[in-house]
Amino acid sequence: MLERLAPAPGDTALELVAGRHRRLRGAALVAPGGRMIVNDFSEALVDTAERRAAEFGLGDLDFRILDGEISIPPGQRSRPVRSS
Repeated sequence: MLERLAPAPGDTALELVAGRHRRLRGAALVAPGGRMIVNDFSEALVDTAERRAAEFGLGDLDFRILDGEISIPPGQRSRPVRSS
């Protein structure tokens, strides 16, 4: 799904309900200069995703516990992504 949206270096990607880190590859698509916000309702799953990202050598990831409200800086290109 991410490839179809064609995120570019410098973009901000938002991954809602990241679960068990399966979609962290989106971080590579927005590098260099971009960032990926990774969210989940479960603190344990966010911790796991953060640990796995470090193991994969992924940077510029912003891990958060999902609270239903996220702000993306003005001027950032954003598109909703649904993946299954």
